[in-house]
Amino acid sequence: MKFKRCILAIAVVLFATSNLFAHSEEIQPDFVEELMEQYFEVQQALAADNFAETQTAATQYTKILNLQPALSMKPSIIKIKRAASKLRKADDLDHARVAFQKLSTEMQSLVEDVGIKRGTLLYVARCPMAFGNEGGSWIQADTVISNPYLGASMLRCGNIDALGKSK
Repeated sequence: MKFKRCILAIAVVLFATSNLFAHSEEIQPDFVEELMEQYFEVQQALAADNFAETQTAATQYTKILNLQPALSMKPSIIKIKRAASKLRKADDLDHARVAFQKLSTEMQSLVEDVGIKRGTLLYVARCPMAFGNEGGSWIQADTVISNPYLGASMLRCGNIDALGKSK
């Protein structure tokens, strides 16, 4: 009887753990690439201090997320949806930038786990001066810094590292 309980407990733990970390089998690089294309639109709008374009890009980003209802209960997608919703509902650039920071964190995790199809590298940029010198990171498609957190006032502030190769 104890053996059966032990096996059952192990099975439950393995199932729960696989649901937390195994999104790479269900979330495909094509989908992540679609998300990244729209993510870059948001990033560039924030870097240009353009709130209207930020809202438009965030709305489009949310639409792409909603095209995959089968993925909507994946923990990583839930976190991304929350961040995207806050970004879309932001009432000014400052709030949009805070929401974008959370979205960037979640997207970096997703890209590292799943990858994208494109044949190039993605980059993680970090500005140590963002958010009152607490710093903030984001993903970029190239090595020219376009700071979404400080915009035109410090557009090129930051350093950059490769995120990883695409799949």
